[in-house]
Amino acid sequence: MIERDYGQRLEFGVRLPGGPDPAATVRLARAAEELGLDLVVVPDRPDRPDAEAWTVLAWIAAVTDTVRLGTDGHDGTVRNPAALARTAAGLDHLSGGRVELGITVGEPGNDGAETIDVVAGLWDVLEHGLARVDGPRHRLAGAQRAAPAHDVPITVSGPDPRDPDLARLAGLRADGWSVPLAGADDLAAGRILVDAAAREAGRDPREIRRWVTVPAAGADGGAAMLLDLVVAHGVGTIVLDPGPGRDAQEALTRFARDVVPAVRAGADAALPHGAGGVRVRRSSALARRRPGIDYDGVPAGPVAVEPGDLAYARLRGGYLRGGSPGIVLRAATAEQVVDALAFARRHPDLPLSRRSAGHGLSGRSTNDGGIVIDVSAMNAVEVLDEAARRVRIGPGARWTDVATALARYGWAISSGDYGGVGVGGLATAGGIGYLARGHGLTIDRLRAVEMVLSDGSVVRACDTENPDLFWAVRGAGANFGIVTAFEFVADEVGPVAFAALTQVVPDVAGYLVEWGRVVEESPRDLTVSHPAPAERPATDGGAHPHRRRLGGSGPRARPVAAGGRARPGVRATGGDHVLRRHHGERERRRTGLAR
Repeated sequence: MIERDYGQRLEFGVRLPGGPDPAATVRLARAAEELGLDLVVVPDRPDRPDAEAWTVLAWIAAVTDTVRLGTDGHDGTVRNPAALARTAAGLDHLSGGRVELGITVGEPGNDGAETIDVVAGLWDVLEHGLARVDGPRHRLAGAQRAAPAHDVPITVSGPDPRDPDLARLAGLRADGWSVPLAGADDLAAGRILVDAAAREAGRDPREIRRWVTVPAAGADGGAAMLLDLVVAHGVGTIVLDPGPGRDAQEALTRFARDVVPAVRAGADAALPHGAGGVRVRRSSALARRRPGIDYDGVPAGPVAVEPGDLAYARLRGGYLRGGSPGIVLRAATAEQVVDALAFARRHPDLPLSRRSAGHGLSGRSTNDGGIVIDVSAMNAVEVLDEAARRVRIGPGARWTDVATALARYGWAISSGDYGGVGVGGLATAGGIGYLARGHGLTIDRLRAVEMVLSDGSVVRACDTENPDLFWAVRGAGANFGIVTAFEFVADEVGPVAFAALTQVVPDVAGYLVEWGRVVEESPRDLTVSHPAPAERPATDGGAHPHRRRLGGSGPRARPVAAGGRARPGVRATGGDHVLRRHHGERERRRTGLAR
C-alpha cells in the first residue's frame, strides 16, 4: 500500500550556500525568516574549508527568532556523534527549541545508524541510567544523558531515492527521509521502501517526514510541479537550493513570494487536512500511554504532555517528590484551566493534581497514573495600582520573579525563603518567610483571587465577593479550586540583610532558652530561624555545632545577631552575610560553613 497523504504540515525551507565567509549565509537566513519560510539548512561538511556549520547556525540563531535551524551532510568520520549530540542539544536550548538534525548516509565510513544510536541514546532522558552504545566505530561507556529543549527530529538524506539502505534506515529509525528532486517513479519506489521499513518496525509511516530538495531551476518550473510532489508523493518539506552566487537572494525571494503561497493554497484545496496537517505522535510515545485516559479527547487549548514526550522527564515530578502521571495539561489561561478541569471530570477515577512550581513538601503536585494540571505558564506580574501598591500575580510565577518585578518600586511581599517556589502553592497555604515577623504571612497580604471551581465556573473572591471562599482560599485553597490570579498589596521594604551563623554550643538546653529570649526581644523587622542540625559527633569536649539564620529588613537591618555579638556560652565558628536590595530570592555566600 502506497500512502499519498501523510497528514503532515506542509513546510518550506532553503539550503544555504556554504563558503569561507559566513556573513552572506547569515544574511540569506535572515531574509528567509523575513519572507516567512519555516527552515534554513546549513551543510555540515567538516572536511571542507567552509565556515564551521554549527558556528554559522549559532550566529543565525542569534539574529533570528522563528525560523528553524537544520543541517545536512554530517560526516561520521570527522565529527564524533557524541560531540554532535551535545552541540545540537546546546544550540537547541540557546535557540528556544529550533534545531533539526540532518545526517547524510551512504558515504564511506559514515554509518548513519550508529550515529543515530549515539545521538538518540544521549538525548533519551526518559530512560534511567547512563547512555551506553557499543558500536564498531563509536562507543559510549556510560555517558550522562542530556536532552535538547524539544524533541529534535533526525532526518537522513542521500543522493538516490531508490537507495534501499537509506530508505530502510529512515523507516526504522529516523524522523525524516530527504532526497533531491527526482522522477516520479524514483520517488514512488523510495516511498514504498520507507513505508515498508516503518511498518516492519511497528511504526506509522506518517511519523517519517518526506523531504525533497529542489534546485532553483526546478522551482522556476512553477507551483504545479511542486504541488504534485505534495499531493501525489506525500512530500511534507520542500527545500530550495538556490546555489551559490549573487542570484541566491533573487531565487529565494521569487520562491517565497510566488511559489510557496500557490503551493500552500493548492494543498489546502486538495488534501483532507490541508497545508496545516495534523499532529502524528510517534509509536514509541503511544506505547508509553497509561490505561484509563482518553488521550484522543484532550482539549485543544492546554498543551498536553504524555509519558512518551521529551518534556515529561522534567514535568513528571516536583522538587521533592517524584511521580508518574498519565498526562500533564499545561494551561496558559483561565479558559484553558476550565478545559483541563472538564477533561479531568471525565476521568473521575483518576487522581488529579494541581501544580504551580512543584515545590510543595506534600507531593500533591504529582501522582501516579493520573492527571496533573500545570499552571506554570501563567506567570505574569502586573502592577494594578501603584499608589495602593496593589499587584496582580499569576499562580505560575516564582517568588524570585516577583521580587525582581517589585524591587524597582522598593516593595516586597513576605514570600518564603527560596525564590524558586511558585506563588500558587505558597499563597494558598500560608507563607512563612524571612519577612514574617515584620510583615506577616503571604496570605496576610492577599486581597483577592480569581479561580476556577471544580464545576468549571470562574469566580472572583475577596472580602466583599464570595467572602467565605476567600476565607477558605487563604490556607486551604488547593481544596476549593485552581487559582488563576492573585491580587496582593505589597509592603514598602528597605534593604534586606541576611546572615548564616554556625556556632559551637556546650549547653544545648541553655542555648535554646537563651536563643528564644533573644528572638522575643529582637525588633519585629528581624526574623531568626534555627535549622535543626543533623546528628553529628560532639566537638570541643561535648559541644555541638548549631546553625541559625538571621534576616531583617528596613533601616535598622544589620547582618549580625541581636546585640551584635554572640551570647554568653556560645562560640561563633564562621559565617558571613550578604546585604542586598533583593527581597525574594536570597543569595548566600558563606565561607567555612557546611549546609
